[in-house]
Amino acid sequence: MAKLKCLACTIVAALVFFACSADTLAQDEAPLLTLVEAVHLAEAHNRQLSIASLGASGANNIADAAATHFLPVLKLSAVTADQMSPVNVHFPAGSLGTAADGTLLPQKSIDLTAAAGVNTLISVTAAQPITQIEKIRAQINVEKIAAATAVVQVRAMRSAVVFKTEDTYYNVVTDCELLKSAEAAEAWNQQMCKQVRSALAAGTALRADLMSATAALANSQADVSRFVGQQRIDKMKLNETLGRSLTTQFTVSLAACALPMIPEAEADHNPTVEAALLFADQAQQKKRVITAGYWPDISLALSYYQLTTAVAGLPSKVVIVGLQASWDPFDWGERRLEARAADAAFRAAKVAYRDALAQHEIAIATARQSINDVEMYVRAARLAADAADEGLRVATNEYRVSAVPLSRLLEAHKRDISAQADLVTARLAVLRAQNALSLQLGSTTP
Repeated sequence: MAKLKCLACTIVAALVFFACSADTLAQDEAPLLTLVEAVHLAEAHNRQLSIASLGASGANNIADAAATHFLPVLKLSAVTADQMSPVNVHFPAGSLGTAADGTLLPQKSIDLTAAAGVNTLISVTAAQPITQIEKIRAQINVEKIAAATAVVQVRAMRSAVVFKTEDTYYNVVTDCELLKSAEAAEAWNQQMCKQVRSALAAGTALRADLMSATAALANSQADVSRFVGQQRIDKMKLNETLGRSLTTQFTVSLAACALPMIPEAEADHNPTVEAALLFADQAQQKKRVITAGYWPDISLALSYYQLTTAVAGLPSKVVIVGLQASWDPFDWGERRLEARAADAAFRAAKVAYRDALAQHEIAIATARQSINDVEMYVRAARLAADAADEGLRVATNEYRVSAVPLSRLLEAHKRDISAQADLVTARLAVLRAQNALSLQLGSTTP
C-alpha cells in the first residue's frame, strides 16, 4: 500500500512538473507586447471609439449641408390632372385692351367653353435669401460648433482608451515583476530548506529552524500562486481592452513601458475644458438664430409657370421676377420666451466653462504633485532596497559562521524581498502618475 501511495505521488509530481514546464515554454515563446503596440491596438479595435469617430464624420457632413443654405433655393413642381367638368371662360368687351385704332379687344363679350380633358401645370421657382443671411450664418456656426464638439468628444474617448490601456498594461507589468521576485524567493527558500535539513541531520540545526524555513517556503509558494493568478486575470483584461481573444499569449517588460509624452500645460488641450467652451459658443449662436427670427423672410425670386390646357388662346408660359416675402409678426410670445431660454443657457454655459477650467487647473496641480511625490518615493524605495540588500548580505555571512540564528537570516531575506517589491511598485507609480497627467492634458500618444 505504501508503494502505491509513493507511485501515485511520483506520477502527480511528474504531471505538475510537465505542466509547469509547458506553461513556462509557452510564456517564453509568447511575443513581447510593448506599451506603444498595446495603445495602437486598443485605438484600432475599440468599438465605442469607432462609433464616436463615425458620429464626428456625420456632424461634419451636417455642417457642410448647412452651408448650402446660402445658395438659391430651387423648387420644381408639376401637376397633371384630368378635368372633370368643362371650363367656362368669360372675356368682357375691352378686357384685353384696345387695338391701335382704338377698337376694344374684344369688341363684345365672349364666352369660351372647353371640353373636359387633361391639364398640366409646371412651376419652377428660384429664390435667393436676403434678410435671413444672418440667421443662416448663425445656424451654420451652430452646426460647425457641433461638429467641433464631436471631434473633441472623440479625443476625450481616445484619451480614456489610452489611459485604460496604459493602466492595465502597468498592472500586468507589476504582476510580472512581483512574480519574478516571488519565484526568486521561492527558489531561495527551497535551497535554504535543503541546507537546514542537512544541518539538522548533522546535528548543527534545530527542528525549529526547519519549521521556520518550511513556513517561509510555504509563504513564498503562496505568493507565487497569487501572482500567477493575478497575472492571468490582468492579461485577460488587457486582451479584452485590445479587442482580441482573452487567451492570446504575450509577454511584457518594464523596459517596454514608454513614458507618455507630456505637452505643455495648456487648458485648451483638455477635452472637458474645450467642450465647455464650445458649448458656450454654441449657446450664443443659438441665441442669434432666435433673434434673427424676428426679421421677415425676404428673398429675390424668379418664377416660371407653364400651363397646358384644352382652352385655346390662354397664355401657356409666364415668367415673374420680384421679391418674395413671408413674415409671422405675432407668435404669442414664443420667440421672446425662446430668446430668454437661450440667454439663460448661454450664461449657464459660461459658468460651466469657468468651473471646468478651475477643475482642470486643480487636476493639473494635483497630478504634478503626485509625480513629485512618487519620484521622491522612488528614491526612498531605492535606498531602502540597497539597505535591504546589504542587510541580507551581512545576515548571510553571519549565519554562515553561526553568529546569528536562522530566523535572523529569514527576516533579512523577507525584508529584502519586500523592499524590492516596493521599488518595483514605486517605479510603476511614476508611470501611472505620468499617465494621469497625460489624461488631464489631453495627450494620447504614449
